[in-house]
Amino acid sequence: MSKKQSSTPQQRGAALENRVAQLLMKSGESNVKTNVMLRDANNNISEIDVVYGRWPFKKYVECKSYRKKSVPLEDVAKFKEVLRLQNINISRGMLVTNSKFTPRCASTGIRLINGTQLKQWEARVQRNFWMKRSILTVTCTGLLAATYIYPKETKEIGLKVMKECQQQCNQVYKWCIQQMER
Repeated sequence: MSKKQSSTPQQRGAALENRVAQLLMKSGESNVKTNVMLRDANNNISEIDVVYGRWPFKKYVECKSYRKKSVPLEDVAKFKEVLRLQNINISRGMLVTNSKFTPRCASTGIRLINGTQLKQWEARVQRNFWMKRSILTVTCTGLLAATYIYPKETKEIGLKVMKECQQQCNQVYKWCIQQMER
């Protein structure tokens, strides 16, 4: 029996939560946490699978790992209600699955990411990672060349050049991301 077949639903759920958390971190999101406990006004505790960002811009992610079945409306409605009880706008909620959603889920207002979209997201994050790495390599190569050609001046202006290069790299990176998302 393979590892995938012998895993429990809880193990598959935890693996999806970690997968989503890793994607968010690689995407540059800050303060990514899993299994966050929240207490509502009625003193009830709810667990959110993944929370990221900083207040007041935090985002909340519920993960549903199903092998063959689609995520039912009840799961999406429950997550929506948890957000409501926490006074969290549903626009800050997202439900991610490795399968798909039943058709009625689309009418809830919660952002839904199905298995196909999850794979596309992973591919986009991977492309962005290699793009960042390439830009960094070019920048570092340029700095090393400058150090070799202008050793005296490099010591004095090295930090200034590095800061300017970083700003330019960030601008180029943002432009590249915009081009890829078109």
